[in-house]
Amino acid sequence: MNQAPRWLPYRLREAIDQFRINGALRGLDRVAAVAADDAQKADAEVFMLLCRRDLRLGALALKSLLAQRGDVMLAATVIDDGSLSSIDRAWFDKQIPGVRWQRSRDPQIASHPRLEGKVETCKLYQDPTFPHMPKLLHPMLTARTRRVVVMDSDTCFFQQPKAILDYCRGTTDAPCYMHDHQDESKAVPSQVRELFATLIESLQLRDKRFKLGHWFFNAGLLTYCPDDFDLDITERYLQWLSQADSNIGTGKQAIWFGAWTREQTSYLLMFANGTIEAKPLGDDYWLGGAPGHVFNHFLRFYLVRSSCLNMLRDRIKQLPQQSHR
Repeated sequence: MNQAPRWLPYRLREAIDQFRINGALRGLDRVAAVAADDAQKADAEVFMLLCRRDLRLGALALKSLLAQRGDVMLAATVIDDGSLSSIDRAWFDKQIPGVRWQRSRDPQIASHPRLEGKVETCKLYQDPTFPHMPKLLHPMLTARTRRVVVMDSDTCFFQQPKAILDYCRGTTDAPCYMHDHQDESKAVPSQVRELFATLIESLQLRDKRFKLGHWFFNAGLLTYCPDDFDLDITERYLQWLSQADSNIGTGKQAIWFGAWTREQTSYLLMFANGTIEAKPLGDDYWLGGAPGHVFNHFLRFYLVRSSCLNMLRDRIKQLPQQSHR
């Protein structure tokens, strides 16, 4: 079965697909633990937002990075979206000892001094219908190292990620971002470019120009220094979005201005406004399920394919058989 038939009811399709995904990841129980490093000694800290559905997938994502870190020391923070049980956390801790746990919509985060006066940002962080805001605020406000890596749980590293590790060890200073691989001259609607021109002028971004090489920015894998980014941009963008025409988040424009991508576009704007011009991670870091790349961000669309599940099974077999670090 490639995936559950489309004619089945949605909930049944989801249950079948999740059963297949969990089955492909069952081998994690037979491989060794891979520990995170002490944050006081680490070169960088990895942040991941995790839900119960992606518990095993998130463990593989983080282990696949930590097992290939070489001489780079990486601390790890996992943000519980509120769906994990104590049993879930204990299982994850056994897989990856040394993880720091945080929780979404934490009152201490919401009352952080840097969020004072940021009404729209705080409101979105506390909104239970929008789970993604901790991916932005927790690394920005609670990082224990100068440099951070932010990665989604539906990802995996298949080879040693030299670009990521070089940034973490300080060999390079430019923040790195992931992007979709499309012909943007054809795929990006002209009205999106026009909206960004208006938005950049309104937000008073540095140099008043879009300083990224790609419009199809993806927040599934990022590296940056929180101190180098202006969190005020998020508040200004959310205010702008709340006053924009309701049609701005419909159709293909929703990739940038939809309700589900508010955290991602906030990141895009901060990267475009950084003190150091950001660099794309390039062809080795792939959105989809293509073999032969250093990194894949699967998304649900690709994850349910048998070919992708086989990639994950094979990756598990390559993990250390004895405890790593």
